[in-house]
Formats: sequence, C-alpha cells, structure tokens
Amino acid sequence: MILFGTSRGNTGGIQRVSEHLRSIMNKHDLAFQEVVYNPQGGWFSRIRSKIAFTTVVREHARKEGLMLFSHMNLLKSISDEKVKAKVAVMLHGIELDYQLPIESYRLLNKADYVICNSKFTEGRISKMELKGDVRQAYYPGMNPDIFKNYPRKEADTPLILMVGRMASTERYKGHEQMLQTWPEVVAEHAGARLIFAGEGDDIDY
Repeated sequence: MILFGTSRGNTGGIQRVSEHLRSIMNKHDLAFQEVVYNPQGGWFSRIRSKIAFTTVVREHARKEGLMLFSHMNLLKSISDEKVKAKVAVMLHGIELDYQLPIESYRLLNKADYVICNSKFTEGRISKMELKGDVRQAYYPGMNPDIFKNYPRKEADTPLILMVGRMASTERYKGHEQMLQTWPEVVAEHAGARLIFAGEGDDIDY
C-alpha cells in the first residue's frame, strides 16, 4: 500500500511529475491511495483542507507501508512521533531556495528516501547531513523513445529552447538571466535564436 501525497493544480512541473508517477503505479498494478492537499476558499475552508490531509497522513504513518510525497512541504503533515511507515519525498530543488536552512533540515530528516530530479539538486543536498537515503533517481522529462521515429536535424545556426511557465511571481526560472546574457551570445553567433515556450502572465514582459 502506497500513500501518494500530492498538492493542488495540474499545470506545473511538479504536477506533471505526479501524473507520471500515477501512470507508472497504474501500469504496474500497484495499490495506492492518493491524498490531495487542495486548500481553497476562505481561511476556514483552507484550515479544514489542511486538517483533512494531515489526518489521513498521520493515520497511515502509524502503519507499515510506504508514503510517497510529491513535494517537501507536504512533509509538514507528518507528526514527529510514531512514524512506522517508510517515507519518501520528491525533491525538485526550488524548495531549497526559499526554505530557511533549519526548516529544510527538519522536513527532509522526516524522510527515509529523498529522491532528486537532477544531479544538480542531488549535489546541493549531498552536503547536508541527512538521515535518509539520498538518490538522484528521475528526470522530469519525456521518454526519448517517443521521438525515435523523428530524424534529428542539425540547425544552421544555434538555437536555445527554454520550456517553462512565464509567471511574474516565478522569475527565478532563468528567463531573465537568459535575456541579460543573450547579447553576448549574439555577438559570437549572429544568427542565434532564443525561443521561450510556455504560458503565464509574464509573456508581454
């Protein structure tokens, strides 16, 4: 039995990873229960959502099994006492940028397995003394076999493609840095192309 804890939404990168995990578990006929933390409405509704999610998580924490969380912050729902189940968490990297170091340690030390989405993220937390097993185990991309029938074409000029949501609240993703650096690239490669793919309220900017 796997308790699969996910957060709200269905359009972000973390939600896409969650969808991928669902399909894997279904494909292999793994028994799992998904519990979604989806705070909506006013403060009272949000508190009720948090209590409902926490209640289910703590009930499973006292049993044998595995609890898999799609985001580090969902570990806040686990009581620091009487955790009998094994706990695994997917680490995407951005959490380490806005969490205070002591909070990151506290949350990640609740996990028996920390699963990283890149070598870069794995390298960052390998410097932390965590009790759990840290692994770089997945890349949040598409299976290259999907494109095996499409011949590769070399571009006449360099082309950079950045795929990601363009939101005014998420300028940490690197679009800004790429725009600032681009004049140096064009100075070396006059015909270079830069393409942003994605949606969001920051497109006009």
